[in-house]
Amino acid sequence: MRFPAIKCHVSFPLSLDQPAAHASTSRAGRALEGRLRYLLHRAMAHSTSTTYRAGIRKYYTFCTKFNLTPLPGSKYAINLFAAYLSQALQANTIQVYLAAVTHLHLTHGFSTHLRPKRLPLTVEKLEQLLRLLDSDPLSRHDRLMLKVALTFGFFGFLRVSEYTRNTRGRFDPRIHPTRSDVTWVKEGIKKSKTDQTGRGTIISMGYTHRTSCPVMALQAYFKHCTALPRVALFHSHTGHPLTSSAMRAILKDLLLRGGYNTSKYNTQGLRIGAATAAARAGLPPSTIQRLGRWSSTIYTTYTRRPLTSPSDTATVASGP
Repeated sequence: MRFPAIKCHVSFPLSLDQPAAHASTSRAGRALEGRLRYLLHRAMAHSTSTTYRAGIRKYYTFCTKFNLTPLPGSKYAINLFAAYLSQALQANTIQVYLAAVTHLHLTHGFSTHLRPKRLPLTVEKLEQLLRLLDSDPLSRHDRLMLKVALTFGFFGFLRVSEYTRNTRGRFDPRIHPTRSDVTWVKEGIKKSKTDQTGRGTIISMGYTHRTSCPVMALQAYFKHCTALPRVALFHSHTGHPLTSSAMRAILKDLLLRGGYNTSKYNTQGLRIGAATAAARAGLPPSTIQRLGRWSSTIYTTYTRRPLTSPSDTATVASGP
């Protein structure tokens, strides 16, 4: 599977002229704080940085308008901010803006306790969701396609944006995965959050000999569906490319049917689950970072316990 290289340029998402908590007055302390800002700056992809800046600007505007203290913001004030955003923005944007406020507080030495703890979708949970998918009234084509998307999302450590089309954007074979990007068993993703230039890299997946096997899922999908090489790899029976919002909605529905709290699981849970499985199998952190194409050490927050090659992920996750 060809995936994006881990290279991007990021810009610091926060307003540096805002007062910092616990600011040091010594030269060494200020230098250390500068180093901290730099590391936080480098840990964030450009797209996230841009969105966070917008959310933080909106937060400061809100605090000024209602005469509230931005740092540290009280839980009540931040709840008011969420209500304020709900007047004009969609739920997904509000969640991102609240994450930006959380990041702002953490950067300045405060805690908001806003960010929900996302739980990993383990291979056992994934297989439960796949069983539910098998009984879904969707067309056979769509069930097979979604099974590949779910298993690839897990075993490929994929971000949802790496294998789906943006809801508002158009399908572009230069950016989005197509059937021609797949070789047995490798698939091409041209561009992602940490590869804004679209240079690409390779991710491989092997047999797991379980119901969640990504190779078997892909074989069944390709046997059922013949498509042109430049057609979207993940597309519905009507030919429409799979969108990120549709993927999230389908996963949420499966989670609800499985009895899970959907506030604790989302598409990121597949990626977190893969990192968790790799960590529990004893893979070194550097290998997990490479498998997930993380440009920073943020992946350590996904491994709930501390593969020499991408295909080892299948063996790790498949269990004994």
